[in-house]
Amino acid sequence: MTAEKSCGVIILSGDDYLVLQHGKGHWDFPKGHIMPGETEQETAKREVLEETGIKIRLFDGFKEETKYFTKPGVMKTVIWFVGFTEVKKVKMQEKEIIDYKWLPYDDALKQLTFANAKQLLQKAHEFLQK
Repeated sequence: MTAEKSCGVIILSGDDYLVLQHGKGHWDFPKGHIMPGETEQETAKREVLEETGIKIRLFDGFKEETKYFTKPGVMKTVIWFVGFTEVKKVKMQEKEIIDYKWLPYDDALKQLTFANAKQLLQKAHEFLQK
């Protein structure tokens, strides 16, 4: 089996979460592969900047992991962080992102495509409520 590793971020601005519509049509959060020499946090920030044009600040204390098969024999692990920005102007990476929305929690939960993304948002929201 082949293993892949990526890092991503659940982004909050005010009371709204950023959800992205990726090129394959699903709604999720920004994420991407780790480059050689990068830390997980550096990857997460770089991927957000590449996909949205937004610089974020990561919250301390939140780190979650999801795993899924991208295709037969390929297991992907994604390390997730929670980030904050005051900037809501998104500059989409056109080759990967086709739309975006800033949504309050309940609407973001409905907009996300996959169950693991919904669970991740629930965990992030609970973390931020503390």
